Amino acid sequence: MSDDTSDDQYYSNWDMVKARASANPQIVTLGVVMIIIISILGFTMMGGSSTAPDFEAQWVGGENDGEVFKLSDLQGKVVILDLMATTCSPCKDIADDMLVPLHEKYKDDPGVVIISLSVGEDTPEGLLAYAEDNGYEWTHALDINKEAFEAYNGIKIPKVVIIDPSGDLVYEKSSNRIPLQEVEDTVSSAKSGLADTVNLQSGSIWLMAIGAGVLSFFSPCSFPLLPGYVSFYLMRKKETSGGLNEKTMRTALPAGLAASAGILTIFLGLAILGIFFSEAIREMVPVLIPITGAVILVMGIIMLADIDMSRFTYPIKEKFGAGAKKLKPIFVPPIEKLLSFITRKPIKFEENEDSELMGQYLYGLGYGAASAGCTAPVFIALLVASMSYTLFNTALIFLLYAVTTAALMVTFTLLVAASQDTIVNKMRASTGLIKKIGGAVLSVVGLYLVYQYITVWA
Repeated sequence: MSDDTSDDQYYSNWDMVKARASANPQIVTLGVVMIIIISILGFTMMGGSSTAPDFEAQWVGGENDGEVFKLSDLQGKVVILDLMATTCSPCKDIADDMLVPLHEKYKDDPGVVIISLSVGEDTPEGLLAYAEDNGYEWTHALDINKEAFEAYNGIKIPKVVIIDPSGDLVYEKSSNRIPLQEVEDTVSSAKSGLADTVNLQSGSIWLMAIGAGVLSFFSPCSFPLLPGYVSFYLMRKKETSGGLNEKTMRTALPAGLAASAGILTIFLGLAILGIFFSEAIREMVPVLIPITGAVILVMGIIMLADIDMSRFTYPIKEKFGAGAKKLKPIFVPPIEKLLSFITRKPIKFEENEDSELMGQYLYGLGYGAASAGCTAPVFIALLVASMSYTLFNTALIFLLYAVTTAALMVTFTLLVAASQDTIVNKMRASTGLIKKIGGAVLSVVGLYLVYQYITVWA
């Protein structure tokens, strides 16, 4: 037996894994990030304590208007806690379909209290007007210190929690559709002391930052745009590698990061507004929703009608490009160094066509704007809640959100880039059809945002 063969018998599976990891450090790095994200999300699904966390809130409307109370003040009663925000369209559905009949059934029962607790950035006046305009006669309150938002994981609204007279949790559900009969049965069991307790899912603000990143990527307002992103990216691929390898990583990673930068630009702007102009942003949210919807709707119509917009966009592109060239020496070198460190290969943006990366960035802007139409109130509430910590912790919370969103977009881009040549060729041959489908999707998303504004605000 030769020496080579003799050495091979000591080459274990672990050695093979290490060798492949060394050859593909980018894939390993991205995989580790995704595993961490998935693990943390899984941790949030694990059960915690069955005792309802106490919090302070402010009554809105009624004889106790403006007074601050604690949840523990209501011990001895069954509390139906509805975590909501006036900007949350599904929250209104929960109120109409479930809370209205519950109020009719228990309005004369002193042992049952229904509270719609706003964990968003609502004002007392805005919440009161919302309740009165919709005819909601049960009690409403504001989560003034964001204690309930953090303790009950308010990022997953609408959420209904039921607390029995002894202060234990007997029901918790976050969904757009919560069965009325299920809630009524739980209330009946809680009144008789026979309800089984449930454990509250983890509500750490650090975990919620990651959840917000996932929510931004999979938002119902933006997720339908992903098919358009696929066609947009593939139509610009000069060649395909037919697999997830180093060549794919080198070409797709900058594209995915450019799209991520577009998304994060939108939310960074919201973060700045939310932190420094929290009062003003509350009034801006209702205005931004129809504007975003109208812009996306117009984009969809342009794609459906196949209108050439180059004569309008070219001057803007020229001015934007001139400004970008001035800023390029400041921002590009650090980004190139970061990408070179991640990929372990020298990367220069000059090797890529500016229009490709700029196109990815602009698509990310549109994706982020659409996502903000659904998630801006929750995102701002998360930032406001984080302000109770130090400035460093607030920045870290935003960083966790940013890394999560970027990792999802980069992963999606890599999977698209690794698609087989046959898929890419078929999509290239169907450019016209894909463009019309993308236009139809954009139009539907735009109409949905406008409809949301009309039904919730107007």
